[in-house]
Amino acid sequence: MSAKIIRPRWLDTNDVLPGKTYDAKAVEAFKQLEGPIGKLKHMADILTPNQSEAQLLTGIPVRTIDDARRAAERFLLRGTRIVIIKMGSQGAVVVQHADDPNPAATPTPQHSPSAAIQTHHVPGFRVPVLDTTAAGDAFNAALAV
Repeated sequence: MSAKIIRPRWLDTNDVLPGKTYDAKAVEAFKQLEGPIGKLKHMADILTPNQSEAQLLTGIPVRTIDDARRAAERFLLRGTRIVIIKMGSQGAVVVQHADDPNPAATPTPQHSPSAAIQTHHVPGFRVPVLDTTAAGDAFNAALAV
């Protein structure tokens, strides 16, 4: 069975400028999804929000590696199996339950809030940046293969 990867994607009201502004209605609609479609957001094997998306969904400002871990734990408690928070130049933070060695291949287990959590920080590295458009999409494409 292939893994299900979800990248939250908001209706962006300022897509071409730095310091993006997210459409509050789109964010709230995603948070409020109910029924079978709403369950999908927490049934993902892998959820790959960036810092802003993680903050919008959890209410936790994500500025540091520890912030990312805390936000990711909220997704894990809701049923997501692996959370990869993209941290821009800081790299990415990968968080999953320690007792789930092959999360994409097994059914979602029920975890208690006290279950051990594994956190891995994958540092970013310096590259000449020409344009960051679709960087998150490229990240997910590489992850999917």
